[in-house]
Amino acid sequence: TVLGVVLSARILGPEGYGTVALFMGVIQLLFIVGIKWSFPAILRFGREALIQEGAGGRVFWAWMPLFAGSLLVCSLILVLLSREVGQLVGLHDSHPRLFIFFLSLTAMAMAAVQLLQMRGKMRVAAWIPVVGRAIFVGLLAAFALWGNWQITPTALILLSAVALAAQAGVSLPYMGA
Repeated sequence: TVLGVVLSARILGPEGYGTVALFMGVIQLLFIVGIKWSFPAILRFGREALIQEGAGGRVFWAWMPLFAGSLLVCSLILVLLSREVGQLVGLHDSHPRLFIFFLSLTAMAMAAVQLLQMRGKMRVAAWIPVVGRAIFVGLLAAFALWGNWQITPTALILLSAVALAAQAGVSLPYMGA
């Protein structure tokens, strides 16, 4: 994480890094307030069902409408406030799809970690975010060197999105029994 922050700040400069920091702040605020509230339920009740019934699928599918509905409401907020959020962040020409895309990837990556914890796979759940961050730093370093250290805030956000998708993808093989 520290290496990613140092590289990002060095590559983007103060204004570009501020844009990315504000973008991430908006995403994190929406994620924590709008989506993450449903995660303790899958952890608590999913683990209990897994122990009692040997499967957590019933609880997972009962939780899924809460998760999807929360993501939908947050996405609707981003669409309705897209002009204001874009001006606040400094991405005037951005479309709300960038925000919704990143929020969705954040939610899925964090949900994957929660589901791993529900299944009792704590070591894997602890390592998955580390892998995601390592992928981000690797992509950032490769892209920066290949692009002669010329990266826009939007490109950095997209690199981070790729790392989040990879993080969620890496966790898939561990979701089974």
